[in-house]
Amino acid sequence: MGFLKKNITILFFFALFIVGCAIPKLTIQESLLKNSDNDTLVINERIFFVNEFTGDSLIKKWENRINGGFNFNSFLGIDSLIFVNDLSGRIYCFNIFTGKLIGGIKLKGSVYSKPIIRNFDIIFPLINKGAETSSLVFYDLYNSKINQEVEIKDLITNEILLHKNGIVSVGKNGSIFQHDFRGNVILGINSNSRINSNPVLIKNNLFVANEFGEILIIDLGAKKIIERIKISDHPLNHLSADNHLIFVGDSNGELFSFDTQKMKIRWTFKTNSNIIMSPVTDEKFVYFGNLSGMFYALYKKTGFVKWSMQLGTLFNVSPLVTADNIFIPDLDKRLFVVDKYSGEKVNEIAIDGRLKITPYLKSNILVIGFDEAELVGYEIY
Repeated sequence: MGFLKKNITILFFFALFIVGCAIPKLTIQESLLKNSDNDTLVINERIFFVNEFTGDSLIKKWENRINGGFNFNSFLGIDSLIFVNDLSGRIYCFNIFTGKLIGGIKLKGSVYSKPIIRNFDIIFPLINKGAETSSLVFYDLYNSKINQEVEIKDLITNEILLHKNGIVSVGKNGSIFQHDFRGNVILGINSNSRINSNPVLIKNNLFVANEFGEILIIDLGAKKIIERIKISDHPLNHLSADNHLIFVGDSNGELFSFDTQKMKIRWTFKTNSNIIMSPVTDEKFVYFGNLSGMFYALYKKTGFVKWSMQLGTLFNVSPLVTADNIFIPDLDKRLFVVDKYSGEKVNEIAIDGRLKITPYLKSNILVIGFDEAELVGYEIY
């Protein structure tokens, strides 16, 4: 019996090894890429508001696993497909309705940033294994091959952005690059500061937050930093944008609303702990949590409190906001469902690992990712 158990265990771990290593080549049909209504092709900031009404109960529909962990980032969706990167140098594509693995890309290194899609290319930065450099990878989804890899002398751990003239990337050590769609460098700036913040684009200006509490404004047309505006004495974290307003938290627990037309702070709101996540906005409110377990809904025009609640955990990944509910992932293995108008917790779902990626919603299917490289799709009712 002991011999049998031992062999079953060996076979189980061998099967996991095969799943992690043997990824079918990633190929997407031309018709899907041409006819997609995917707004990620033109999106310029992280938007986690879906204007759909949802239920507050979840039933598991499928589960699957990838090879490496998540980096507190987000999924990319295109019609029935969902893409996710991991820290073992892989990009995966799944069917969101069935959880079936469509294919993947396997490279040596780590992928911290969500990929973007332009025409037939999926584009992402790979942090090269054992080096202080990254590669900007252009992968042809139709022909299942890498068209080119461009070296970047910085660690691209922040999200990349799609601009009309090319791909914008911001390095951890302060480098700011733009490459055209052939991989040529058309912008290269050293900000002389560490940047642990996802940038945003508003029209032709790139906004970046740094360790000195500054917001940097880079004119992509003029190819230079045109403003450095200090708004905090503490390091700033991830940015989010809503029309001409930017929202960002600092390590001292203060949230800032910054007006990019007037180039000044509109209002501030103090909490008692580090705000790492990108705040999320809808028509009226801005939502965010901090590392002491407080979660807030503020009026985005004034910064006044709509409601707040203590959930006894810590939040460092953005929630998903719908027309009626907020789906809040935490690091204590729970997914909270909160009524966004009343602030009432209407459900709490126990998860088998720490949630490290913003949930993704498509046609009433909610996808989450957590420790042990697990993906689960739920039907909401």
